[in-house]
Formats: sequence, structure tokens, C-alpha cells
Amino acid sequence: MKHAYLLYTGFGKTKMCLDKMMKASRKPRTLLISTKKVVESSWSSEITKWYPGKISYAYITGSVKEKDRQVLTNNQSQYDIFAMNTSMVDWYIKNTCSVKRKSYTKKGIKLHYASEEILDRFDLIIIDESSLFKNSQSQRFKDLKKWVYQANNVMILSATPTPKNIENIWSQIYLLDGGQRLGSSITKFREQWGIPVPLPNGHNKWQYSKAAINDILSLIQDITTSIPAPDKPLFPPPNLKKIMIKPDPTTEGILKQFKNDFIIDVQGKEIIAMTKNQLMIKVSQIASGSVYYKDQTLQLNDLKLRAIMHKISTIKTPVLIWYTYKFDKAKLLAIPGMRLLETPQDMLDWNANKIPLATMSPFSSAHGLNLQDSDCVNTYWFSPIWDTEIWIQANASVCRRGKKNTVNIGVLLVRGSYDEYMFNLCQDKFREQLNILGKLS
Repeated sequence: MKHAYLLYTGFGKTKMCLDKMMKASRKPRTLLISTKKVVESSWSSEITKWYPGKISYAYITGSVKEKDRQVLTNNQSQYDIFAMNTSMVDWYIKNTCSVKRKSYTKKGIKLHYASEEILDRFDLIIIDESSLFKNSQSQRFKDLKKWVYQANNVMILSATPTPKNIENIWSQIYLLDGGQRLGSSITKFREQWGIPVPLPNGHNKWQYSKAAINDILSLIQDITTSIPAPDKPLFPPPNLKKIMIKPDPTTEGILKQFKNDFIIDVQGKEIIAMTKNQLMIKVSQIASGSVYYKDQTLQLNDLKLRAIMHKISTIKTPVLIWYTYKFDKAKLLAIPGMRLLETPQDMLDWNANKIPLATMSPFSSAHGLNLQDSDCVNTYWFSPIWDTEIWIQANASVCRRGKKNTVNIGVLLVRGSYDEYMFNLCQDKFREQLNILGKLS
């Protein structure tokens, strides 16, 4: 059985996998690969919630000392599910697989491991949050490419299979069929369906017509299950609100000049944007109150900090604030009572309502987290983002099945910056993602 479960957020993909394991005539020895937070927190809590004492579970991540990893790995056959985060796959291969051959490069001897030996250890491989492998050039994909598709039973799970565009699906489907449906390489995929758009740097940007997208989706329907947003919500739909902030005259002038000239003098430092993307990132930083200059952080305003302080001053239930930049994190942690959500214990404390104010980076923590058991009904984005995958995953950590009350999602946007443009672009991609999930259902 090889299948991709591309299910809308909140459909309970983890529980679905656990149910399938328990209904099997013999519990399959399972290898789970996902993010660090999902491996350390989400799966273990779901097992405890639905099948306490019935499914044995162990994991290795960078937080586990190497000597302890070795012990767990040596005893991996004792566990129903043996899990690891994506960056641990390379360590696991090098420490458990034999050397197949050696090659000689300019950098020295390179060892090639018989990673296919892993296939004899497990009956089932689950890749949770498979969109992490959307980049076919990433090391995490290369660590799996040679052997995962050869397994008899593979399940990949994702609520955001195509966060950038349709070609994100190629590498994920490759892990199921080795290129049988969508081509043996991303190059062949692009040649078959893509439209090249030349870029100034000599490379191409690839676009895909609606007809091409439909053709691609039709080829993978036999190995995918996808369900769009249900007719009857599984939890109260969130209330999304733009919080517009008027800049002070100084900030307004800086934003206007920088957007016009691509260069601005700030505290005697010359801030330069070479491209439109660089300009938008720098303007976003200024709107958040600071800007990076080489290895320095220049403090400019406290517009958003004052706005968030005002918002949370009258809220009695727990509040979660997503931050984008490190200087956002520093400002937020200076608020009395604010706590960074980072460790598995932090997640437990949050869900137990022991943390009144919390902040977290969506980029390092978003995928697959279960934060819905808290009484939190107010979350805020200190800065908008245009990464739709991260947007969906972060919000879904609170707004998911099990949440009984409507969650208010506020996004702080400074007028005259690119904040609102970034927010709207993210929402447009979000709607495209839902459209693709709908076509696969």
C-alpha cells in the first residue's frame, strides 16, 4: 500500500494512521519521519490520547544525546513506531547501514551506504508533513530518494502539498512511486508540463497552465486521498482580521523614501535594496520596528509593540503571538509574563493553560503541532508572511479538531509598508492550495 493522504488541516491524519495500525492483523513495525516538534510532541501526545499503553513509541532527534540515540537505535525493533526528524535521517543511515562502496573526490573519500537495508527493518514508512520534501535538490529529499519508494508500504501526509506551485508535488509523489507517474526527475517533469520564463540571472522560472495542473492531478489520483474543507466544519472557523496601524511621520517618511529610491540613510547607516524582493523584506523589517544592517540591528520604532500591548491588555485567556524576526522575539519576550514555546514541556504547559502569554516562530515550529487544547482564542501575527505553507500550518496548530471556540487571528499591518501586499499574496496562494486539494478529492 502506497498512498498520499493530502488532507485538509484538522482531519486527524495522525489518528487515522494510528487507527490503521491498530486494525491491522499484526501491528506493523513503523518508521516515522517528520519535523523535530512533530516527532517529539505531536505523535507521542496523540498516542497517549487515543491508544494509551497500546502503541510503543521512541524517537531520535538532535535533542537526544548521541549515546542515547545509539541505545534507542540498537533496540528499535522493540518499538511499534520508531521516529526521527528529517535532519536525523543522515545520521541514522551512517550509523545503521553498511558501506556499499567508496568513491574518491577532490574532498577525499566518500562513503556510499546501503540505505536499502532499512527496508528490512520496517513494515511501514510514514512521512508526516511531506511538503518538507518539496525541494528535490534538498539533502533531506536525497536522503530518502534512493530507498523509500522501494518499500512495500509508504504513507505520506500533508495538508499543504503544493505551497509554492504544482511542481512541489513531484518529489513527494516520487517517494511513493520512484517517478513512475510524474517522471524520473524534476527536469523531466518541467519539460513535460512547465512553461519556462527566463530570469535575468540566466535561469528559468517555471509556470504551469490550468490544463497542465489538471493533467498532473489526474495522474496521481489513484494514489492520493484529499478532502477539501468539509460542509460541516470540524471546529469553529477562525475569524481573520487585519489590524491596520498608522505610522508616525518619521516612519512614514522612511517607508516612502525607501520604496521610491531603494536606498535610505538610517542612523548614519546606508540601507540598500538591490532587488524588489530585498526591498519588501527590508520594508517589512522597518514596519516591525527594526532593520538589519550587516551584523547590527537598528531600532527604529515601536508601532507594533505598542499595538500588541494594547490588544493583549484586556484579554483574560491565553494569547499566542507568532514572530518573524529575531528582534521581534526579543521585544516580545521583554513583555512581563511572555514565554517562548520551544520544548515538548512548553507545549504541554500551553495546552494545560499554564502559560498566559506565549510567542513562537512559525518557521521553526509550525508543522503538525497540536496547540488546540489551550483556552486560547486570540492569536496574533506580529509581522505578515507570504509563505502560505507556514501560514496554514501555524494557524492550524491552534485552529484544528478539538477546538470548541472560535479563534481570532489578528495580523498587524503598517500602512505605507508592504505588509498588506504580503498578507493578500499569502491569502491568494492559500485559496489556490484549497483548490488543488478539492481537485484531488
